[in-house]
Amino acid sequence: MDRAAFFGLQLAHRRIVANKRKSDSALLPAQAVRSAADPARGCPQPPMITDWTSNRATEHPMAITQHHIQATHDLLIAYAYNELAGNLSAKAQLETVCLDLATYCLDGKWDALDANYRAAWAGEIMRRIERIVPDAQTVMHQGKKRTVTQGKVLDAIADGSAQVLRLMFSQFTINRHFQGQYEGQPDWLSGKEIIDVAKTLRQSPGKSNDLRIRAHYHGGQWVALNNRGFALHCLANVVPQRIVFDTALSSDEQERLGRNIADFNLNLRDSIPATRRRKQDWEATIPTSVTAVPETRNSNQVVYTIKAIRMTPNAAADHGNEIVYNSAN
Repeated sequence: MDRAAFFGLQLAHRRIVANKRKSDSALLPAQAVRSAADPARGCPQPPMITDWTSNRATEHPMAITQHHIQATHDLLIAYAYNELAGNLSAKAQLETVCLDLATYCLDGKWDALDANYRAAWAGEIMRRIERIVPDAQTVMHQGKKRTVTQGKVLDAIADGSAQVLRLMFSQFTINRHFQGQYEGQPDWLSGKEIIDVAKTLRQSPGKSNDLRIRAHYHGGQWVALNNRGFALHCLANVVPQRIVFDTALSSDEQERLGRNIADFNLNLRDSIPATRRRKQDWEATIPTSVTAVPETRNSNQVVYTIKAIRMTPNAAADHGNEIVYNSAN
């Protein structure tokens, strides 16, 4: 892929973020697509939808098509192989973007997604590309037909993007240990306790790309479906580098979303940090901002609790999470 196209994409994304960032919202609404009144764009007026965090009407582009997603996937594949052959880390990360798009968005899947999922996916594509591909000191070659075509495709993604700024838990309790080796799980996690591998992730944040965090839209919030993986990131204070947005739930996942804190006889008396021992301070239903880690799978004796972090890179660590993190280091 032409670096100029990426440079244009990055500038568009930064403009969106600068204009729309809101620290108190779960999602960052995207900049509306320019209307047909802008002759340079010639885009139709986007429909009105409801903002995720309020009842105010917000212009939001629904113009991203299955074609745009397929074209973006193909362009990223080409860029990874043609431009990043000498950068194996960046190449692997970009290939991961393409793998996730192929799994969740291609072959007609995009057309079945609602506005929340489309905007979140577009924002995730932008977020990952901006992290993987550094700023390019280059000049836009507007005369090249292929460059112009690429720019239009990527511009559509940028205009329709919305970054997830908050992710919650979909379980009130999680197991202390990751499962043993199974397909898709990184070796550095297998069979280990969350608190022990948090140090590994904090020291090597790039390992986050090994672990796909599935998110689902529930109760007006994005919740993590693989809660241990998300809890690990929260304890390490590392924003997940690889989030995917999944509409499909297993029967177990569906059942978890209906649970209430009252269903759990959690003993928080000796848990750390002490500031989270009052269950009345927790959310009563899912989504929950805090998850508990019991002594064993069938125990109600909580050893420590972990709070969901904001999806803002370089944000200060949660004080309670730091107490838990330092208890094992």
